[in-house]
Amino acid sequence: MLTVVQARHGAGKHRGDVPPHDYEFGMLVNFVNQPIYLFAICFVKLAVGAALMRIATKPLYRRSILGVMIFMLIYTIGCFFVSSIAPFYVFPLGTY
Repeated sequence: MLTVVQARHGAGKHRGDVPPHDYEFGMLVNFVNQPIYLFAICFVKLAVGAALMRIATKPLYRRSILGVMIFMLIYTIGCFFVSSIAPFYVFPLGTY
């Protein structure tokens, strides 16, 4: 749903073709949508892993699937924190 809002406010268009107010609102919606999308994709991958755990019979397979699921969860949480903190450390090029 947020992707539709982004598209209506300039996502996929050149910066010069979008009015300033629409661009600003579109970027705000994009900023809000990124963590939601990140966790949604993670939950889909974890659901596939949980389904595979049900049919895995050998302990090696089960440990491998569980390891990938744990890695995916840690990776997603790490990406969330990096993407949440990174915008506050961006400086204009003129400051260098």
